[in-house]
Amino acid sequence: MYHKTRISIALALGLLRVASTVAQPLGTVHMDYLMPKKGRSLVAASTGIPYIGILEYAYGFSNRFSVGVMIGRTPTVNGYGLRLRTVLYRSDRSFRVVAKGPVFYYPKTKGLGGEPWALAWPTASAEWKLRSGVRIWVGGGAVVAACVNSMLGSPAEHDDEPHDHGSNDHSDEGFMGGIWNTLQAGVSVPVGQGLAFQSEVAAVMSGLSVADNGWIGGPPVILNLGFSYTL
Repeated sequence: MYHKTRISIALALGLLRVASTVAQPLGTVHMDYLMPKKGRSLVAASTGIPYIGILEYAYGFSNRFSVGVMIGRTPTVNGYGLRLRTVLYRSDRSFRVVAKGPVFYYPKTKGLGGEPWALAWPTASAEWKLRSGVRIWVGGGAVVAACVNSMLGSPAEHDDEPHDHGSNDHSDEGFMGGIWNTLQAGVSVPVGQGLAFQSEVAAVMSGLSVADNGWIGGPPVILNLGFSYTL
């Protein structure tokens, strides 16, 4: 598992280096990969770990707040959700503190006890914008996952069929929930008018230790590689 994690992180760092090189001749391009301005929209497509792919449409309700709707696919299940983004603090055009929080709903599946469940990943990051338009950030957050039935106080419902849990076996009693903290870093690179490449890598932790097999996402890393386009 940890070997796969190291490979994923190395891949992400390599792509960041390539993207930074591409951005050098685009010094006059200034693109906000995260926040569409008030009344504007943003579309994004990404891949990574644990998702095979995520598609998103976001709308800017103000220059500091936007809401996105998403659909994603893991190796075993679809997820549907919302992503909130807001600028908490901005000192000038080169520094800001941003918060973002995707919330996913996963319908009843053959895994995790056959129950519907939900996941949220709120984060806060300090972000710097370079003269080239490249943005880099570091931050922290928490992943919160829970069985919907347990949140509603309803008795768990289980499929009668065998479950394929893979490496994360939460048993036929179902997945009740968990909380993990994250440390993440990322970069966004403008690659054209309105178009930006971004990558983010997060280590999933249980306190000060790397998350073990109880982590719902597989390897204890969240990797995101994708493009966003402002409409």
